Amino acid sequence: MKKENKQISKNISKKEFENLLVSSGLIHIFKGAKGIIWKPYGLAMMNRYMCFLRKLIPKFSIEEYFFPLLVDKRYLDKLNNEIYNFDKGVYKTVDTVLRPSGEISIYPVFKDIIKSVSDLPLKVFQISSSFRYGYKAGIFRTNEVDFFVEGHTAHASREEVEMQVKDNDLLINQVLVYFGLPVIKTERPLWTNKPVAEKSYGYDAILPNGETLLVASNYEQMQVFSKVFNVGFIDKYKQYTNTFQSSFGFSFRPLMILLWQLCDQHGLRLLPSLAPIKVSIIEINPDNDINVASLIDNIKQKLQNLNINFIHDNNSKLSLSKRSSKYELQGVPIRIEIGKKEIDSGFIKLMRRDNFLFEESSLDNFNNVVNKLLNNIEADLRASLQNIFLDFQVYTGSSLDIINILKKNKVAKFSICFNRSCIDGLQASVGLGEVLGTSEQVNNGKCIVCKKNTKYIGWYSRRV
Repeated sequence: MKKENKQISKNISKKEFENLLVSSGLIHIFKGAKGIIWKPYGLAMMNRYMCFLRKLIPKFSIEEYFFPLLVDKRYLDKLNNEIYNFDKGVYKTVDTVLRPSGEISIYPVFKDIIKSVSDLPLKVFQISSSFRYGYKAGIFRTNEVDFFVEGHTAHASREEVEMQVKDNDLLINQVLVYFGLPVIKTERPLWTNKPVAEKSYGYDAILPNGETLLVASNYEQMQVFSKVFNVGFIDKYKQYTNTFQSSFGFSFRPLMILLWQLCDQHGLRLLPSLAPIKVSIIEINPDNDINVASLIDNIKQKLQNLNINFIHDNNSKLSLSKRSSKYELQGVPIRIEIGKKEIDSGFIKLMRRDNFLFEESSLDNFNNVVNKLLNNIEADLRASLQNIFLDFQVYTGSSLDIINILKKNKVAKFSICFNRSCIDGLQASVGLGEVLGTSEQVNNGKCIVCKKNTKYIGWYSRRV
């Protein structure tokens, strides 16, 4: 396998990445509108993602609903007065609001549907939008028109919720596997977050600039919301009991983070499994040679038989370099150029977008070569995501080192007790960024604060 004479640099800033998304035709950013405008190429990826979700989530016995966007204001008042003030940036009329989160439109419906234990469990999800104005905007935070997946389940016992939260975790993990995106999974300290659950789990990805961004949440709500919204049932003893609940959520962020992690100065580098177009065929045929056209037709038929999406570019008005650059920018995994040279040699050159290596193949062996290349591109890019994730984490046993680690745009990892005094103490001593949360580790370590043995590992980062 040979390499085209191209250098690859992956030090792409957030602003450069935003410009790349626009120039590659994924999105349009219009100052007169709030949020991202998805163009056909980007929407093809989003639609594939949503189709995947609509096949995956029902496997967990969670059914799709669609709840109203416009909700009675008194439900927001309940949320604000009894749980947490979500009032910032909410769109309101005198009597109604555009929902800032799903609970105010979903739990009143739960109250209406659930009457007895026979109505449980109730498991629902929706793919929709939430509306909050005034939050940080940009490609990762577009709260005004945020594509959002949220699931809510109601149960008859605490034990059922604990089991459901484990299922939610499996579901979220499968979403992350779909993107090949590794994350830091932690239990959040409840005293540093909104009191919306008895236990809260976060899934944070590490961005190319060293910041972390929450990509999914999983909540063991129990009766926190059901008591406020009076969601309950008559049990087998004819007693009224509030339901026990869980919830989970994620958005389009995994896709955006994946694209940023993998891009280079030439454009996007797409996983073949996510790419709307897997192969670009560039025709070089200024003399309208019938043999060139016949070879291209033969290749197109082979790709169709393999169920591989392709595009045939016969735009002779543009130079070869401009046409090639277009598909490099869009991240099309394989590029094939067909002209008189290929007719004379009897070999077809297949160029990999991820590393610009290319391989020559006879027409007879074409199917094997194109399948092998797509599989190798997929495996290599997924492996690079794991390597990037590990390279950004630095283990330390000293709180003084955390500041230097953060300044180097890395994430600090350490042993720590899962209690308020140690976590708050560490937060106060570092003074920037924050503790993401903790996970149990295989072997005990010494707490970075109190130096006692602990079974927990923690992460410290600058968060978006």
